[in-house]
Amino acid sequence: MECTQERNLRYLLFLAVHVLFSIQAVAAQAPLSLADLYQQALTKNETVLTQNELFTQRDEQATQALAPMLPQLSTSALLLKQTEVSNPASAQFSPANQTTLKVGVTQSLFRGLRDFAQLHRQNTMAQAQTNLRDASMIQLYVDLAQSYVTCLQLLSDVQLMSQEIQINRKRLEELRGFQSRGRNRQAELFSLESTVATLEAQWELLRGQLEGAQEQLAFVSGLNGGQRISVENISREGLPKAAPLPEGLDSKALESDIERRSEVAAARLELDAADSGVSMARAGHLPTADASANYYFMRPGLFADIKWDVQLTATLPLYSGGGTQSQVRQAASERKTKELQLARLRRQVEQEIRTYWAALQADSRQIEKLSNAVELTGKSYQIEQRNYRSGLSTVLEVLQTHALWVQAQRNMERVKLTQTLDWIRLEAARGRLPIPSNKQ
Repeated sequence: MECTQERNLRYLLFLAVHVLFSIQAVAAQAPLSLADLYQQALTKNETVLTQNELFTQRDEQATQALAPMLPQLSTSALLLKQTEVSNPASAQFSPANQTTLKVGVTQSLFRGLRDFAQLHRQNTMAQAQTNLRDASMIQLYVDLAQSYVTCLQLLSDVQLMSQEIQINRKRLEELRGFQSRGRNRQAELFSLESTVATLEAQWELLRGQLEGAQEQLAFVSGLNGGQRISVENISREGLPKAAPLPEGLDSKALESDIERRSEVAAARLELDAADSGVSMARAGHLPTADASANYYFMRPGLFADIKWDVQLTATLPLYSGGGTQSQVRQAASERKTKELQLARLRRQVEQEIRTYWAALQADSRQIEKLSNAVELTGKSYQIEQRNYRSGLSTVLEVLQTHALWVQAQRNMERVKLTQTLDWIRLEAARGRLPIPSNKQ
């Protein structure tokens, strides 16, 4: 009875494992859009995860900056044993056995506004880190799109090259049939055999490049070593659909896009934080004030009856060897550095937007020309096929026009995918994340 139950339990366990792996296998074959890979990469990409940790550190630094402005509560105990004093009067002040137990509170009253400047600086840097994290997420999307498009381009090349090889092999069999029937086309036969061998070598090269692109896509997606995304799971439908663009770049829209960019927003906040750094340095010239209070549970000697005390301390710095003023000059220089970095970043972002905009316009013009080339080479191939059947063209002339037609198709497909990638890059340069709905 127990053996039967054990066998049933093992069978159920085996069935559950089998079903689990079957579900995983089906899921592995499901189409993967760029948005799917992006959501997966967000939880695994080390760059984004590092930015998350840096944000946590900045947030904690802001909390630490607030701490000096709040009351500081502490308790302390002191046990002291020393040689007995022979003078009875002195023994009253400093007995041989001394025990002190107290609780104290200290409150900073004024630090030349340094604490407020430090708190504002750390809060601003935490906000800047949020923007840098957003920038890393957008860059991750662009990197994924680059790898995704590269895989699609190489996959298209492999498929078109396979079709060309099949057609060349078919023509090669025809020539071999002519040869067996005594028709002398040996030169054409050797030439076509060489062409097929060359095409097969190119196919192997493209296949190797495709495998490398798959590895790169898996790496950017955050998969573990050795895992690879199947090319059957990706397609052009997985890319976002490019939105129509206006005729030209509007100056106001361009300025808005530049300021929307996460890196620019972070640089603005860093400049604000640098202003706070100058205020912190200047606070070194201002007075400071602190208040403290203690309550004693146990005190030695003549102080035993004094249960509490309150102390107010004020300090006015007069001369520090020029160190404070040097810190002010250094902070002002650091602020100027941030200002220059922000100006350069704005120019760089504007240049990126204009570059990708121009690339998109060039892509559109190129697609128009290539569409005409595909149509014309296709017609030329059809004519050469008819001429070949009529004996007016050789097999090499037919295959040459077919090769031109395939090359035009390859060029067209590559430019179409490049156009989508350039649009994604433009949207990223404008501070946007072009993630479509899964139902798009």
